[in-house]
Amino acid sequence: MDEIESEQRKPHRGKKPYHVWISANQCVWSCGEGTQPDTTTNECVCENGYYEIGTDEFGRRICAKCPEPYHVVTSDKRCVWSCSEGTEPDNTTNECVCQKGYYETGTDGFGRRICSPL
Repeated sequence: MDEIESEQRKPHRGKKPYHVWISANQCVWSCGEGTQPDTTTNECVCENGYYEIGTDEFGRRICAKCPEPYHVVTSDKRCVWSCSEGTEPDNTTNECVCQKGYYETGTDGFGRRICSPL
């Protein structure tokens, strides 16, 4: 390992918290639990299954795990039930609703709607 490679693997000091090198050979903030580095923006972003709940004193995102079972994060940062075939998340109720052309035929073991084609 040459001196440059060795230097790149060390934490970089500057503003706290320390910056770290990622595999794309970029220096980014160290990320907290529930977040991961985004190589495009050099920011920490929420991991899949986590949603943003605020920022810490350094301006980094704080992310919390979506409640179980089987939740996903929507584009507007809400946790919703993972929707089964024929359903989609409703932005006002946070529930899965039947898509157009489908009708409700029951619920599954998690209380999610089961929808079938018309």
